[in-house]
Amino acid sequence: MTVGKFASAEDSDRDLMVVLDVSGSMWGQIDGLSKIEIARQTFGDLSAGWTRDGVSAGLVAYGHRRKGDCNDIEVISEPSPESASAMPSLVNRLNPKGKTPLSAAVRKAADVLKFTEHAATVILLSDGRETCNADPCAVGEELERLGVDFTAHVIGFDITDPKDKAQLQCLAENTGGRYLDASNAASLNEAFAEVAASEPEGPKPTDIEIVLAPAEGVSRPSEVTFSATNLATGETRDLGTRTGADQVLRAMPVTLTDEKWRITAEGIGRGSIEITPVAGERYEIPYDVGRARFDLLTEGPLVAGQLAEIQIDVRDPMPENQTWRLVWVKENGEVAKRSFLSSEPVGVYADSWSVPDEPGRYRLRITGENLDDIYMDSPFEIVSEKATLPTVRIALDTPARYGEAITIWLDGSAEDPLPEARYRVVPRGGSDREEIDSAELNGEFTSILATMAPGPYDVILVADPYGERTELARLPIDVEPQELAVIAAEPLVASDPDGLRLNGPVRPGDRLLFLDEAGKEIALLPLATADGFAVPEGLEPGHYQLRLDRSGSIVLDVGAVDLMPRSANGIGEENGSPVEGERSGYSCDSPSPCRFFDAGTGLAWTLPPGWNAEVPYFYTTAGGSKADQPTLTMTTRPDRPDRFGATLNMRQRSSDLGPCIELTIGVLCHDNTSDADDLADFAIIKTSLEAKTMGDRPMTKAQIEALLSRIDGDGQ
Repeated sequence: MTVGKFASAEDSDRDLMVVLDVSGSMWGQIDGLSKIEIARQTFGDLSAGWTRDGVSAGLVAYGHRRKGDCNDIEVISEPSPESASAMPSLVNRLNPKGKTPLSAAVRKAADVLKFTEHAATVILLSDGRETCNADPCAVGEELERLGVDFTAHVIGFDITDPKDKAQLQCLAENTGGRYLDASNAASLNEAFAEVAASEPEGPKPTDIEIVLAPAEGVSRPSEVTFSATNLATGETRDLGTRTGADQVLRAMPVTLTDEKWRITAEGIGRGSIEITPVAGERYEIPYDVGRARFDLLTEGPLVAGQLAEIQIDVRDPMPENQTWRLVWVKENGEVAKRSFLSSEPVGVYADSWSVPDEPGRYRLRITGENLDDIYMDSPFEIVSEKATLPTVRIALDTPARYGEAITIWLDGSAEDPLPEARYRVVPRGGSDREEIDSAELNGEFTSILATMAPGPYDVILVADPYGERTELARLPIDVEPQELAVIAAEPLVASDPDGLRLNGPVRPGDRLLFLDEAGKEIALLPLATADGFAVPEGLEPGHYQLRLDRSGSIVLDVGAVDLMPRSANGIGEENGSPVEGERSGYSCDSPSPCRFFDAGTGLAWTLPPGWNAEVPYFYTTAGGSKADQPTLTMTTRPDRPDRFGATLNMRQRSSDLGPCIELTIGVLCHDNTSDADDLADFAIIKTSLEAKTMGDRPMTKAQIEALLSRIDGDGQ
């Protein structure tokens, strides 16, 4: 049998691990021989080939020591030429017994190969599906993602179930490996030979030529730099630079490996092509200098017949061998004036040009030699003379508070013309170019919604009639934090029509958002009044964060609420005051929640109907150290089939038991559940827990002794 090249003396950086299925199903027979016997014979032939070629191989086996144990995985030998030679004797000692933890076994083999540091190959031989609650597909994807160059080949031995085969195929495909079927001794030998031969021999250097192929009708670039990126490894190589319009179209010889590469040409424009080089071939790289883009920064109007500075934002490089013109065009399409532009680097291009002599509306364009080849086209007004701007004063008519409307009052110019006038909010002392928000002048009073963060700002009134912004007035303001909050009834139940209210005014368009503990929006409530409103229909009991969406512009955190079930209406009313429980434990036998107080710990809490609680206590270690906060265990009735519980300050709790939250008196955890009633009961307990003082109630002798014992540090 030919085993191909895995890790010979010439390629010692790539070791090989065989993962062998020795689960109980390997006693199954094919043509009168058990599958484990056929595998033993195959490893004899396989090892002879490895010994001849100097292959460094190791062995991982699973299911050969214990029945029903998903941890029965053993590294029999680590990769070495000696281990490869000894493979037959190692396999002969293995007898099938247990389960099929194939995913964990492949991961173990990858770890032995240090797959995150070196190239690694695993061959898995298995006759069945994963039986230990793992996903071979996910394991393969993870090993491929974390490994330097990890490959898993899989041989399915006597696999007849399509689901079993699909599971093994997915493991191979996710690592770039091969999956092969084997049904007897001969096909098993062939399968081993094929996966061995599938290993790549490595990339080969290949000589090719690359040449630029500019798009038709565009200017030829004056300089182009070529580079190549290996799409498998990410390696990038600089291939050289061609300079001069007569040189950029000459072919360039390069040498690359016969892997997949992206060849890129960059200069004024860009082009690329993906290739797998074939020796002697010439590859053309499509190249387009693109259309240069311009933005006009100067805004009109300008005065007719004068020399004016015009600023243009050059957004793309301007090829040097192309003609550029600045053209004034009248409304009727007649060209009034044109000038040449020089090629400029990307950025702001400012120069002085003469303005047409005749007032009116124009189009200011940048064109090529052909005036119909237009790169920029902006409307522009030319006037006979500039107007005189009036003197004005602005004042704040309302406090500036985040999320509220800032109303600016304009004094003395509502009747005077203010062309192109706007209010601009800028950082304190900033210029109008640094605006954070703005609003058009709207008569005597103008409102701006304060969406900027609290802090110091200036509001400035700027007129901009001729492209020369003029500051008319400036007003310092301090934006204050928002203090809006939702106030909720206690307890808050869905049946209360006025259970919620806002401690501030409601604006048109305000909406109250209800988010669950994962931050997902569960419901929204349009607000018409701040005085009192109910929770949205159908909202389940639980804990919710509340946010106010104001006009779609800002979102304010306005608090959190715990929505109780309707049965919670009785809390705090009849028989709702804390009562001392019996030292044997606590039980809520009434149809409404029950309130309890434990004198020994000073802990008060509420139990939902049908719940029990053990006596709370302060945990004390064997060394005498006592916890600062009490421990309390609460559960539903023991006769309930799906019992549910919660614990305050549980000791040595593992993370898989259920989620926990932090309270002022410690950490409260509950069992894993998706039942809405269980979660509603947990909400009642969570909101009710508090540490109480003895108050003005007479203390019994037992309470006094318990208190003295806690002070002395001897309490249990």
